[in-house]
Amino acid sequence: MKRRYTFHPQDYAVGENEKYYADMAQRGWILEKRGATFSRFRRSEPQKLKYRIELSSPAYFDDDQQLPDEQVALYEESGWKYVTSAGLVHIFCAPENSSVPEFYNDPRQQAATVKALKRSYVRGCLVIMLLLTFHAVIDAAMMGDVGEWLVEFGAEVRIAWVRATALVLAWFSLMAVLFYDLLRGVISTQLLYRRLRSGRPIDHSPKRPAVYRVIRWVLGSLTVLFALLFVIQLCGVKTAEMPDEADGPYLLLRDMGWTGERTINYLGQPSEVETARSLAARQWHTYECVSDGAESEVWMYQDVYQMRSPARAMALAPVLMRDATFAHGPESFSAVSVPGIDAAWRAGMEFIAVRGDTVWYITYSDPGLYSPEEELLGDPLAALAHILNTEETSGE
Repeated sequence: MKRRYTFHPQDYAVGENEKYYADMAQRGWILEKRGATFSRFRRSEPQKLKYRIELSSPAYFDDDQQLPDEQVALYEESGWKYVTSAGLVHIFCAPENSSVPEFYNDPRQQAATVKALKRSYVRGCLVIMLLLTFHAVIDAAMMGDVGEWLVEFGAEVRIAWVRATALVLAWFSLMAVLFYDLLRGVISTQLLYRRLRSGRPIDHSPKRPAVYRVIRWVLGSLTVLFALLFVIQLCGVKTAEMPDEADGPYLLLRDMGWTGERTINYLGQPSEVETARSLAARQWHTYECVSDGAESEVWMYQDVYQMRSPARAMALAPVLMRDATFAHGPESFSAVSVPGIDAAWRAGMEFIAVRGDTVWYITYSDPGLYSPEEELLGDPLAALAHILNTEETSGE
């Protein structure tokens, strides 16, 4: 293997970067190129080298992050060899035992070079906060109420947590890494600036591994782990044609008396079942459409979640009400009593039921929905209760 790519310390860890590249050279890996996250090394005989980092300091709104050619030439005339650059970071090296002079005789002269790096981290924090604030303000304005937006956002996160737990964890872990890096960058560059201003030079070979690197490694590892778990979940998602007999805890239209032929709706969607499993729940998502014999169709969507406990199942019900397709939140749902079901609610063509550790969210359309509500009261719910009670009786 002639090339190797590794994660390097963050830009604000100047001394650690210098030591990291020197340690790699002693192991026979010589720095070739530094990127935003990775450094590329080439295989060589072990060498004793020392590395120094010079930070460029462009003015506000100046996109040129390169060092002046005269400055690079001056360092090379002094015995330093230019290696590579990445953003504000410019790297030079020299033999470890050589007598090449340091870039600055007085550390206080070097302090000014840290300002641009600190400014980049402050700007990153401000941009993220402004984007999040802008997004929140726009959403809240559309809903007319900040409190309503927070409730809706919370419901969306809860649904995402149930359906794709690992993805939510990966997203929050990634955000934690990003915010940690930016905040740590602001703090570290400020401390480095004060150190240099006080006349103390950069520690080019820190002895102890920084705690921040351990924290960042943990956060980064968690992000990768959760992302892999989400990929595994995606690989486990299966979509199949809806069977004649239900192979999960979901309803069929024939359970409610519809025996017509299954058909494809006007969008070209066939009757099918999708099964999935997240860290929070087993899931069945179904769609079925049949002809009612009168040149129209009857259809039903279902989202079924088998949670880890009855308490979690019951807690999910109001979240599903908040996230309902047609209803306008929990206030639109009315509780209905159905023997054999722990709790049930209805809002027009939408139904929610809880039995044990399982929750059903059903959207069901048939001509009876346009009749007075009493004529259809609990129709899918009654069918569901009948099936569950029959299974319970046969199990005994």
